[in-house]
Amino acid sequence: MPKTAELADIPLGAHVTSAGHAYEILRDGLIWGRWKPGEKLKPQHLKTEISTTSSALREALIRLAGEGFVTFEEQRGFSTIRPTPSSFLELRHLRVLLELDAARLSVERGNLEWETNLSAAHHRLIFLEDKMRSSDDLRSYIKWWSRYDGQFHEALIAACGSELLKQQFRSIYDKYRLHAVTELRTFGFRGETTTREHNDIVTAALDRDADACTAAIERHVTVYRDGD
Repeated sequence: MPKTAELADIPLGAHVTSAGHAYEILRDGLIWGRWKPGEKLKPQHLKTEISTTSSALREALIRLAGEGFVTFEEQRGFSTIRPTPSSFLELRHLRVLLELDAARLSVERGNLEWETNLSAAHHRLIFLEDKMRSSDDLRSYIKWWSRYDGQFHEALIAACGSELLKQQFRSIYDKYRLHAVTELRTFGFRGETTTREHNDIVTAALDRDADACTAAIERHVTVYRDGD
């Protein structure tokens, strides 16, 4: 997502004092699989890696725990969550519900600025996916693909007219991506199939065909029913 991507580009070792900045960097890392499922997130180690204070890190971790991105246990501290097939399916279901509704509204209400931003986000995503299809090392691209894919889907629903709907979608999308990078062998990228699905979504959206757009989104997301 745009805000996350900007903050996460701060190099390790740069001084980050804000708990909000630490939160965005940690959240971004969780989404693209920087830490293993169940891995302990120790503030004394992270504060060196991110170059911030223990208090800012603890505040960020408490916020992430409250949102369901990490877990907290007394005497054990903070850890990354352990995704399960059932939690993945639940998140997929919620993502579909939110994105279909928001995309339909955006297709109906979007203006020229919306079309331009969506086209730009799609161009960035397809450019990266072209490189991924010719690579034998998908993991080296997942950090960027998770961001660009998120930016594309967020641009798609940007004109829905509801800030609350967009906020809820971002939360569910990020948790969905967190699950995808650990539960799916290809992290959710299926080569030409994924690129074709993104093309179908953006073509229908720009044609202002809400039915075709929502159908394309549903095909794109629910294909993970039986894995990747």
